[in-house]
Amino acid sequence: MSLDVTTIIRIDNYLEIFDLINNEPPSALEIYQESHKQLTIGNNELAQKLYKLNYILYNSSIPPKTKIGKNTIFSYGAIGIILHEGAVIGDRCTIGPHVVIGGTSKGVPVIGDDCFFSVGCKVLGNINIGKCSIIGANALVIKDVPPYSVVAGSPAVVINTITPKNFHRYQGHYWCKNKPESIKGFIRYHWGVDY
Repeated sequence: MSLDVTTIIRIDNYLEIFDLINNEPPSALEIYQESHKQLTIGNNELAQKLYKLNYILYNSSIPPKTKIGKNTIFSYGAIGIILHEGAVIGDRCTIGPHVVIGGTSKGVPVIGDDCFFSVGCKVLGNINIGKCSIIGANALVIKDVPPYSVVAGSPAVVINTITPKNFHRYQGHYWCKNKPESIKGFIRYHWGVDY
């Protein structure tokens, strides 16, 4: 299949408009944040254009209505992420590539703080993902996940529970990784103990 001249001109125009040849494009998270801001102040048209820009640049569907908490990040450039517009995502979460957080006829997921979503996992329906949970690669989550859980499989099941005692095994999934003082603070904040 070859591209026609009109398509090539449109692609060239996009590259020129965004100066993507000479500059890095904004991140998917930055585009989402601006689209959410524009929606909040009533500029629906610009919010939708930014939503489409995210789709063009990152092949991701991150609607402006989605609620994404502070310091949440999209890893590996946010490639292929699909979020339901009604989803609520907590603070300091990490969302890997090709993650789907989607709704069903029964509702949409609510995600707690400090959760980690591995590449390709799917979280679907009116479910709650408890704080500090880790969702394994390609897992299919269709039931509530208790806080501090590690889940894997299709359908996903709890394969471990994160505690202060075993946290060192999982620290790489959290913002505090490899920072001893931050790890102590993280454990103190979540479990109320010094470890």
